[in-house]
Amino acid sequence: MNYKQLDRALRQLEPMEEYYRETGGNLEYQMRNRAKRRGAFYQMDYEPKYKNDLFSFQAHPYIYISRHIRYVPVFNHKHDWVELCYMYSGSCEQTINDSVHLTLKEGQMLIIDTDAYHSIGNTGENDILINMLLKKEFFTEIFFSHFSEQSVLLRFLLNAISEKANHDNYILFPSEDSTRIGLFMRELMIEFLAPRSPSSVDVVDNLINLIFLELAQVYQSEAMRSGLQVPENKVFSILRYIQANYRSCTLTSTAEFFGMNPNYLSTLLKKSTNYTFKELVQGHRFAYVTTMLQNTQVPVDEVIFRAGYENTTYFYKKFKEKYGCSPKQYRIENS
Repeated sequence: MNYKQLDRALRQLEPMEEYYRETGGNLEYQMRNRAKRRGAFYQMDYEPKYKNDLFSFQAHPYIYISRHIRYVPVFNHKHDWVELCYMYSGSCEQTINDSVHLTLKEGQMLIIDTDAYHSIGNTGENDILINMLLKKEFFTEIFFSHFSEQSVLLRFLLNAISEKANHDNYILFPSEDSTRIGLFMRELMIEFLAPRSPSSVDVVDNLINLIFLELAQVYQSEAMRSGLQVPENKVFSILRYIQANYRSCTLTSTAEFFGMNPNYLSTLLKKSTNYTFKELVQGHRFAYVTTMLQNTQVPVDEVIFRAGYENTTYFYKKFKEKYGCSPKQYRIENS
């Protein structure tokens, strides 16, 4: 699919949109405490009765992408994922927590925090809004390691995945002049519209990383123009240290490296990322193990040793809890 074909697909009215246009956007909502959309992570106060099926194929287990249904407003709702909105064409009105009223313009992006109530005003035929819903599991320490310690966007994301944090609600990015955002978003949508391939998840991961890196640059440039000061955040230095030393580092050695009390460092990580030190280290080790299992024939015990595990019994127990199978079974099913 090329960009012209993508544009035609995005602008084409679906039967449900023609129905809403003819009926004046009267949409029935079903009240539900929990609802699921095609097996994805889905929790809203209200769920539309009809669905947008343009992106029927979902290329990533932790990301759901959809084109907003035109000619109908979306009533106030919230959910437990991070939402990223991209205004492909036209504009739309958004309200967050009943107090903040925004106009999202063509080329701009809006990131909405978990558990923030928000609604969308009525849209016309030229108002094409793309919504991406990102599950908390997507935001691993590997994702965070790509960013600068001074990034406000990263602090926002760390806050969003923390259950105990005071959520920041939203960030509006004036990205209309960024050619990269448009390019990365078009490539991302094409990946979701194309048939699944073995590289789909990796392609999506890298495109999302590029989008967030560009958004961080957009925000930083806007902050500099506005004269805002962006404070440091030591958490990212710790995350990078863990990423570089996950095979051998301990809570005590990491705390000593940063001149911190181990209990304080442990509490800081849990509060900032919603993961314990052990979970962060294990996340890196599992990422290494699964990559090796999928792409090499190195014996399982050797892979476990290289990942930094000395207690293989503990490893096998945790691996089975996370993946529901043994490493050998995982290799057979995923290689």
